[in-house]
Amino acid sequence: MPAYLGKVARLGREILLVDGRAGPGIFDDGSYGSPIIMCEAAERYARDKYVALFVNNSQSHHERLERNLAERGWLDHAIPILGDSTAFLTTLSLHLRDQTVFVYLDPFGLRGCEFETLRPFLTRPMSYSTEIVLNVSMPVTHRLAATNAVAEGRISNPRITRYHELLSEVFGGDYWKDIYWSDLTAEQKELALIAEYQRRISKYLPYTGSCPVRESRSSRVRYFITFASRHPDAMLLMNDTMCSAYYGQMHQKDYEGTLFAETDWRSPQSASELDAIILQKAKANPGLTRKDLWLTIVQEHFMRFTAKEYRNCIKGLMANRKLEPTRDPLTGRLNDTCKIYLPDGVQSKRDSARKSDSSSRRS
Repeated sequence: MPAYLGKVARLGREILLVDGRAGPGIFDDGSYGSPIIMCEAAERYARDKYVALFVNNSQSHHERLERNLAERGWLDHAIPILGDSTAFLTTLSLHLRDQTVFVYLDPFGLRGCEFETLRPFLTRPMSYSTEIVLNVSMPVTHRLAATNAVAEGRISNPRITRYHELLSEVFGGDYWKDIYWSDLTAEQKELALIAEYQRRISKYLPYTGSCPVRESRSSRVRYFITFASRHPDAMLLMNDTMCSAYYGQMHQKDYEGTLFAETDWRSPQSASELDAIILQKAKANPGLTRKDLWLTIVQEHFMRFTAKEYRNCIKGLMANRKLEPTRDPLTGRLNDTCKIYLPDGVQSKRDSARKSDSSSRRS
């Protein structure tokens, strides 16, 4: 939220923050929920530029959230709403103008993030800033797919039919059937489902990605945090955030209470792997800027490497004369706008420039 709000606050448009299943704001153990996290960031980075809409269908959650927002003096900009989130989002979509919109949905189960509910937000004009973040529960998808019941011939059971209709409504089609009724393992099914879901969302908001959430490396995925955005910077921001959060958490769980607890979660092997990817991409796409080259890597290898690792690898490849980027003409430094070439590519570029210059002088 800080990085996002700091960036979009400069657009000069009203920022609309929407949480469709907001909860009480503060949980029984004292930890902060999404409304408090969102408002704290908005008050710091976009004060007087935002409106936050927090929907609850629980009277007790609604009242607790209202008290928590009032105690912090945020009710001028943060509005708790008692009602059904799907109905609210449908109504809200009819009244959107050019606002910068951030929608967060963390439903209990899957109901509340149906594809048609999201469509008005997905199809907003590309000139408007739109971000969507969803938590998609994986155990629920298996229960609703009812694979065993289907195998037993109970597919026409009215309850099973309703389950299947809900899955199709949420994921925007019945393609999930070929995935979930196959011989793949449970996790392979989940990864395939989320990958296809992202592909369909990317037809509207082109930059998408997902982060699995699990207790440890050996445990099942509880849910995927999936995002969609129209802006490449969101892809790069989410890549770093999700990569650090996921692998940092897994490292902590693996080595908690051991001598390795304080070690870095980044694997030394990942640097050599990233080196190879950079060289392959630079060869296939000579002249991409450092930032655009990084974006192509993130899109193909989402949540595998961080921007810091990437920059360090670029420096190492330069030191070993495996890359020879252009430099900023004003500062002589390497930055995100500098173009990346393999050494032969740079030499060919320079030779072409000299030939062109020589021809001009002769003319």
